[in-house]
Amino acid sequence: MYLFGEKVWVEYLVVTLLVCISGNYAFNFFGHPRAVLVIVAFLFCALLLIRQTPFFSARFCFAITSFAGILVVQSILFSFFPTITIAGFLARMFIGYAAFPLVRNFPRVYINVLSGIVILSLCFYIPEQVCRTFGVDFRSFFHLLKNAPEARADLHLIVHNFHLDSAPYRNASFFWEPGAFAGYLLLALIFLGLEKEQFKVRPYWTRISVLYVGLLSTFSTTGYIVLPLALLLHFRLDGRTKAVAIKSFMLFYMLALSVESITYRSVVGGGSMKEKIVTQYTDALYRGGGRHRNRFDNLVADTQYIGKRPILGWGLNRKTRYMLHRGREYGSGHGEGLTDFIAKFGFTGLGIFTLCAWMGFMQLSGQNLLMSTFTTLLILLMLNGECFLNFPLFLGLMFLEERQSQL
Repeated sequence: MYLFGEKVWVEYLVVTLLVCISGNYAFNFFGHPRAVLVIVAFLFCALLLIRQTPFFSARFCFAITSFAGILVVQSILFSFFPTITIAGFLARMFIGYAAFPLVRNFPRVYINVLSGIVILSLCFYIPEQVCRTFGVDFRSFFHLLKNAPEARADLHLIVHNFHLDSAPYRNASFFWEPGAFAGYLLLALIFLGLEKEQFKVRPYWTRISVLYVGLLSTFSTTGYIVLPLALLLHFRLDGRTKAVAIKSFMLFYMLALSVESITYRSVVGGGSMKEKIVTQYTDALYRGGGRHRNRFDNLVADTQYIGKRPILGWGLNRKTRYMLHRGREYGSGHGEGLTDFIAKFGFTGLGIFTLCAWMGFMQLSGQNLLMSTFTTLLILLMLNGECFLNFPLFLGLMFLEERQSQL
């Protein structure tokens, strides 16, 4: 029985909280994220008890047992047991899991929450860009409200982050950088593509337009590359003739890609994306990796770790994770999230995540093998942009659609 009754706001609270602890510095309790994990874990436990929902599903037991096993084996091999680090990871996994049985239709609620976040971000982003055009420093109006000391280079409010980098035209919303915002928006667009039939025509087009505009405002390289692929999930025949459906979708698809290309070229400049990728790749290739200078730098460094321990990885704690780079500058929050996760858990850990996520997308897509496999590959491609698997929301993708077996 669903004891929350018609209190839909509880579901929106759960999803909003999950998004915030997965990307909003203000929810790190000023540099104390462990406290947030404990509080949210206990809150979700209480909600599960109130709802009389089983705490553990078969897939959750499989995933958490498998990752705990990897971590224990790593501890034995390295003769080093980082209790707090391991507990933190398992807590993030539990939080990511618990959100799904607590929300009756997680993809739909997540889409709505991200649409709201886009609208909120535009309330800051648009005035900032207009003021910048006229030489007015819009950010200076909020200096006294600066939050989150760990984001020292940024002007971070609770509801928005004025990301202070070399590209002030990029929108980060309240996430740690625009690329992170793009990743969460791509996930919403993926859910919207899979759940398209659950929306009426006008609400559907409203949401895809809002999410699309929000993603364009990030000017994220990974976001712009993955966007055309994510839009392919939105193709449906919808009872029309095949020729009409294909023509209609191709018109929408080409228009979306044209707007994306024009937007990027008009603001960033033609060829900038290509030059950025080539420059970073060349620098990493000839100078070696591990200095946290760009994504390819980190990729080169990660491949060294993967090559030496490809099966089980090097663990989560910095003492073992960066063992090959002691005495050298190497960032723990670098952008190459896919190889970072493989370096931590080996291909065994990546296989567990991929299998569980694929099973969830199979349920969400109505056992559509092609669509679920394509979606899982998109998620892995997105991980090349940021270390999303450091946070509960993306870890929770392993437990997508767990709600169906518990309602």
